[in-house]
Amino acid sequence: MLQLQAQNSKVTSGVIAFESGRYEEALEKLTIAIDNIDELKEKNIPKAHYYLSQTYLRIGQDSALIQLHPDALLKSYDHLEKALETDSGGKYKKQATLANQMLWPAIFNAGAVAYNQEEYRRSLDHFKRAVALSPEDINSLMMLGYSQWMIKDTTAAIDSWKKTVEEYEANLPEEPNKDIAAAYLLLGTLYDLRKNTTEALSIVQKGRIQFPDDTDLQRTELSIYQQNPQLLGEAEAKFKKAIADNPDDLVVQLAYAGMLQDNEQMDKALELYHGVLAKDPQNLQANLQIGAYYVNKAAELNEEKMKLTNDDEINEAAKAVETSLKEAFPYIERLHGLQPDEPEWINQLVTISLYLGMDESTKYIEKQKEIMEKRKQGN
Repeated sequence: MLQLQAQNSKVTSGVIAFESGRYEEALEKLTIAIDNIDELKEKNIPKAHYYLSQTYLRIGQDSALIQLHPDALLKSYDHLEKALETDSGGKYKKQATLANQMLWPAIFNAGAVAYNQEEYRRSLDHFKRAVALSPEDINSLMMLGYSQWMIKDTTAAIDSWKKTVEEYEANLPEEPNKDIAAAYLLLGTLYDLRKNTTEALSIVQKGRIQFPDDTDLQRTELSIYQQNPQLLGEAEAKFKKAIADNPDDLVVQLAYAGMLQDNEQMDKALELYHGVLAKDPQNLQANLQIGAYYVNKAAELNEEKMKLTNDDEINEAAKAVETSLKEAFPYIERLHGLQPDEPEWINQLVTISLYLGMDESTKYIEKQKEIMEKRKQGN
């Protein structure tokens, strides 16, 4: 009987300590009581859990005490759940609702701190509870997905981000929350990586409805079209509209040119590459694609020339090869200027200049030797 009284008195003295702000004392007494739960009166079980939850919450909000009890907020949540489970009479229901409102921001912030410190398992534990406390909060869902992603639980991350966009669309704010555009983007990218093109396009297009000015979503949509030749007709319409809406977005134009090139529409692709160079003469990709096109064309023509036996035809073919190499030369020269230590460009310049009998060939040969020597020393 004395032992029973002792444990129940621990609950009473623990509550007094809590209300007096002596949180470590409250923690000690209430923990002893819960550790001997079989000796507690039924009414004291939810009471002990509730005040332990509140004690851990206060500890979790104290910069010094949290160092001694790093999982305080997690335990606060767990004991609050236990209080509700054991509260058959509903005495703590109203108090628990208020406690939830106090606990959620604290546990969310602790999760954010853990995430920023790259402690992803800890951030996961906190954001799981933050979502349980406030299932409709899209920020908690979003951060839960990030934590799951960082521990490589892709399936769980997708589920969290799906819930994020569902909650967002169900409760649209007056002002768009631009942070949520990332959820649409991540989902679309992950579906695309899983070769689920239909789902990838669907989620990205939903995101574009909510965030029509988001360039990352637009480019992701266009990238999905670009990678799927079966969607060529639809893709061309999307690319043309995107270019019309923003004619200075060279990234979109390059992507469209690449798609056309992959689908053997080189004339249209070249027109786009030239358009890019008109606005950005130093654009690496456009110079590369045009230069490579003419170099490859020259190689094909030269191969055909080798099969000919008629002198006139051979001479005509040789002229065609020269014309293609002359077309290629300024683009390859520009690439060399952009990447002066890249062996590919100087090798091409040596080959072209020798074939065309250019005076610059000696200069390029010397530069080629210099680059090769650098690479040897580097190795």
